[in-house]
Parts: sequence; structure tokens; C-alpha cells
Amino acid sequence: MLAVASISPLWYLSRGAGFVGLALLGIISVLGVMTASQLKLSDRSARFVTTEVHRNLSLLAVVVLVLHVGAAILDPFAHLKLADAFIPFTAAYRSLWVGLGAVAIDLGIAVLVTSLIRVKMSQKSWKLTHLAAYPIFFLSIVHGLGTGTDSRFWLGKLFYVVVGLMFLLSAWLRILNSQRNIGRFKNYASISAVVAPVLVVAFAFVGPLQITWSKRANAGLSGVLSNSAASLSAVKTGSTLPTAKASSIDMPANFTSSWSGQISESSQNNQGELALRLMGPLDSLKGYKLIVTLIGFPSEGGLSMSSSIVEVVSNSGQAVYNGTVTGLNGGSIQFQATNLSGKVEHFQANVNPGQSSFTGTVTRI
Repeated sequence: MLAVASISPLWYLSRGAGFVGLALLGIISVLGVMTASQLKLSDRSARFVTTEVHRNLSLLAVVVLVLHVGAAILDPFAHLKLADAFIPFTAAYRSLWVGLGAVAIDLGIAVLVTSLIRVKMSQKSWKLTHLAAYPIFFLSIVHGLGTGTDSRFWLGKLFYVVVGLMFLLSAWLRILNSQRNIGRFKNYASISAVVAPVLVVAFAFVGPLQITWSKRANAGLSGVLSNSAASLSAVKTGSTLPTAKASSIDMPANFTSSWSGQISESSQNNQGELALRLMGPLDSLKGYKLIVTLIGFPSEGGLSMSSSIVEVVSNSGQAVYNGTVTGLNGGSIQFQATNLSGKVEHFQANVNPGQSSFTGTVTRI
């Protein structure tokens, strides 16, 4: 058996709650600025632009955040601990990107606590603390892009664009309605409102929107964990990016092929994580081999997958498909892969594993 655990419903609950929470942050920010400046788009909208609505949505956001974090911790996919949600950069899974989410949570707690004791604080101190909402949103966007698996889908892109524009609107409304019409505050705020979104967009294009992001994000993790770098790289050596431009191929809708080859396994790193690689030629696609790398934790005689890398590579070492595993149940592996033209295709591999080799078939579904 290759694995005993795949992505559970808790993982999808965590991702869904993350999207809902991010959308709520955008709505709350706009309402907060409109309430503070007493800006109303119409008489009908006046009943929504109130302090009570702003407060209730903030409480709802807290509930959604608890669902997001709780589901991620309970689910075995990323092997997160409760401390990882509050102590930045300690998680075994995508440490940097999960760590940015932890920083956002810590800042959010500061905003929440100061809101509860607002009557005991000066107006200036409370407003200064409340400005943390802007870095919270910035960090949450980067956290979502870095850890999420939906960024490359058009609905994911549309969501981030809409929510990002919503938050930018609130930032510019705050700047334009600021009582500090001159001075360094407004200058810094204006520059930040331009530079921050540019940086996020640039990061998205060079990182999460690339088909190699899953591999690069986990390579960043192994680079931090010194003991894992050598062991994981030994398994991933055969999975290299092309050094020259490869010709795009498109597997037909009825594609099926026998697939057999070798199974190699890395030693565990200091977090208990290992990598299992299946590599072998596709008989129906002459000159190409399929490489599936499963990264995770030993569990009940199998592997509990935390991440994956899928590549179709030519004999010359040029990757023509890149993707990730989407489902794993015993010897059945479902995965999606994107070719060099940007087309996403879905496959299923049925594998009969031995101790160091395997046989099986691959079918496009």
C-alpha cells in the first residue's frame, strides 16, 4: 500500500473557511472606513453602514477563523500543531507561508483585544492599533497564495482580485478621508497603498501562479530544515526542470498507458517527514516517463501524504507536464497535470507496488 490517508474533508473545510474569512476581512475594512467617515452610497445602504453591522461581521470573522485554524490542525494533511497557529515559522508544512498566517492571527488578536477594551484606551491609541488591519490583510493574502492550492484556477484568481480591490478601496477611502491632509503619515500611507498590491501581484506571478509552485514551496521548507535537505533531494534528483524549451504535448482524451518502474524512499527528516518516489516510462508515450513524488509522514504501514509533485519528463530531462496528486487511496492515485500550453488534464494511476518496484496503468479521466 502506498498510502493510508489522502486529503480529508477537514482540509477542504479549512480552505473554504480561509476564503470566507478573507472575504469578510475585505467587507469589514470597507464598512469600517465608511462607518468612521459616515460615508453612505445611498439611503438604502445606510442601514448596512453601521457600527453594529461592522462589529457583528467582525465576530463572524473570528468564528470563521476558528474553523479555518481548527480544521487545519485536526486534519492530518499538513500535520500542524496548535502552537503553529500562533508562533510564526514553526510549522513543518510550508513554514514561511503558514508563519505569515500566524503573524496575521497575532495581530488580529491585538486588534480584537483593544476593541474589547476600547473604553479604557485613548482614541489615538485605539486608532493606531486598529491600523494593524491593513498588514493583517496583506499577510493573509500572501499566506493564502503561498499555502493554498487554488491560486492557479480562474475562480481563485478572480477571488483574490475582487477581495484585493475591495481592500484597496477601503485603504484609499481612509487616506482620502484622513484628517491629516499633509505630513508623513499620509505620504507613507499613499506609498504603501500602491507598493503593497504591486508586491503581492509580482509575488503571485513569479510564485503561486507558476505550475512549479508546489515543488518550490516545499523545497523552501526542506531548505529551512537542514537535516531534510539531503534526504529529500536524493529522491527529487530525477525531477528537474527543463534546461531547454521543450515541445508541448497533449495527451488524447482516451489516453491510457501501462506504467512500471522503481520505487525509492528518502530517510525521514527531523520532523518525521519522508518522500516516496515512483518513476517509470509510459509505454504509450514513447520517450517520456512519469514521476510521482509523495511527501508525508509514515502512518499505519503506509504514507499520510502532506504534499506531492507530479511530472512527465522526456528522456532528455525536459518536463512537459507538472502537477500534483488530488486523491490517494491505497494503490489508486488521482492527479492533475498542466502541459506547457497551460492546459490542465486529469489522470488516474492504478499501481501494484512491490518492495522496490511497481507495475500499473495510467488513464486520462
